[in-house]
Amino acid sequence: MDKRPEGFDLVVINPSMVIGPEHSDRVNTSNQILIDWTTIKSPLILALETPVVDVRDLAAAHIAAMETAYASGRYLCAAATHSWREMFTFINGEFPELRMPRISADGTVGTKLAKMMAIVQPAGVRAYLQTHLGRTFPIDNAKIRRELGIEFRPVEDTLRDTYTDLIASQKVEVATSRK
Repeated sequence: MDKRPEGFDLVVINPSMVIGPEHSDRVNTSNQILIDWTTIKSPLILALETPVVDVRDLAAAHIAAMETAYASGRYLCAAATHSWREMFTFINGEFPELRMPRISADGTVGTKLAKMMAIVQPAGVRAYLQTHLGRTFPIDNAKIRRELGIEFRPVEDTLRDTYTDLIASQKVEVATSRK
């Protein structure tokens, strides 16, 4: 481990949506979203994008930040941004036994309707939907990759590992038949 100079630099790891296999009986907030997708609380595929990071990569970033003497400032910790449609499509292909949203509402008309329907949602959900629907969220993780040497797992691997864990721990209900 490198020796730190006198004093210290403030180093901040700013993660995006953190998902991955669980190591406790509790479900973190982001993994709860993945569970909620399978309960079809909303059958709609909305025009939402989410930057994602695997919890294991986030842990590696924190360790690298502590062990790198020249680490300083803020680091965006996200592997990539994916649309909910892309994630649902992948999950449907890998886990056909899960119930996932299937009704397209991610076009222009669907997005306008979803923003209007957000009015009846709780304040936090309403604000999130009204400000995030239809927007893209490009990310630049070059600094954390360059300075801390972080190589992110593909989001597909993270989704596969997370759902495999959620199914094994019975936190996600598997459909007995699909219609």
